Amino acid sequence: MAIFNSSRAFLVTAFVAATTAGNGWVQTQDASAVYVPGATSVAVLPVVNVSGEPDPNFKAGQIKAVSDQLRKEFATRGFKVLDDKIITDAVTTSKIDLTDEEQHSRKMVITVGASVKADLAVFVVINKVYTKSNEHFFTSDKEGHAKITIWLVDVKQQKPLLSAKSQESKQGSAEFFANSVKGSEQIFAACSSAVKAALAVPLKPYAVAKEKGSQ
Repeated sequence: MAIFNSSRAFLVTAFVAATTAGNGWVQTQDASAVYVPGATSVAVLPVVNVSGEPDPNFKAGQIKAVSDQLRKEFATRGFKVLDDKIITDAVTTSKIDLTDEEQHSRKMVITVGASVKADLAVFVVINKVYTKSNEHFFTSDKEGHAKITIWLVDVKQQKPLLSAKSQESKQGSAEFFANSVKGSEQIFAACSSAVKAALAVPLKPYAVAKEKGSQ
């Protein structure tokens, strides 16, 4: 039997929890909570980059890659992604300093989400980025690597779906000329890929909407 409310359907199913203490994260999935995307609002908090990237343009590009991918993952599945300005205003009003790593917590994400009346809230920190090149006789394999930490919480239930989950990803290419692909582009792609991989489990039940005209 299913009981529905404005943002989720509760089904009589099992509760599944997985905890990995080794890398300091907890991932919890409540199979009984199924969200209705069109009636579920999502607050995407400003992305924080603590990777140590010295180039301000590259650093901003990494932030944009993560932020854009976060919004895409939810929006293409029909979730209502709240406007960025609403979120940044809420962070300011709540006197939260996102540059303070001690404030990076589930509680902070819930606080911001609650202040904008969101159903879900997501926050990502970019921890590490780097490139790796493998030179061959005719080609050069260049890889961009990115490591992020992500929180995804049910604001109203005050329940974590992802809590400080660490996710690493890499993006590579083989080119005939080593300088034909910029390492920054591979890092941007790796940042996006890390977000997609981290959200794969909690968003698995929700299909990506097909674009108009696609079969």
